[in-house]
Amino acid sequence: MPTLIFRNEQLKALREGLGLSQEEFGRRLGVTKQAVSQWETGQTEPTIESLLKIVNATGAKLDSFFAEGAGR
Repeated sequence: MPTLIFRNEQLKALREGLGLSQEEFGRRLGVTKQAVSQWETGQTEPTIESLLKIVNATGAKLDSFFAEGAGR
């Protein structure tokens, strides 16, 4: 069964496309610059609550942040 993989590069591209620094983006979402950096480098993944904030703040589609991967 395929699993969903978070596409951290898509988040970075979105932020950069909006012309926002990690700090500015984090401020809009109510998270730290470090949290945004960790998401973008794949160290951590945003919670569903954070993903919903991103979608609401930017108009991005939730599914644009995920790709299908091989099952476990």
